[in-house]
Amino acid sequence: VTTVDIHPETLNLKSKGKWITCYVEVPEGYMVEDIDTGSVIISDIGGIPTSIDADRSNIDEDDGEPVVMIKFSRSEVQQVMKDNNLQGDVEITVSGLLTDGLTMFTGSDTIRVKVPKK
Repeated sequence: VTTVDIHPETLNLKSKGKWITCYVEVPEGYMVEDIDTGSVIISDIGGIPTSIDADRSNIDEDDGEPVVMIKFSRSEVQQVMKDNNLQGDVEITVSGLLTDGLTMFTGSDTIRVKVPKK
């Protein structure tokens, strides 16, 4: 099972932040170096199929465990949410390939989406 942890955990759709950060832990038997970071996308937001490419990535540590930290354009993610009127708890799915070019991984996390009052 691939573990995905997305930050921020609460996303304000009026936010001007630059990134959505995703931390990916690979299943047992694999190493974070096995992830083809160029293949990683956000493939689904709240049940809406999408394809948002990663902007940048690097290997990091979370609680002593190696993880791949991947950044996505916050404005692109927010636009999908606005276009589809997504708010409240929204599941985001991240997908990609391992460096063997054949093995796909997928993981999801749920964040809270807030639409501020006008």
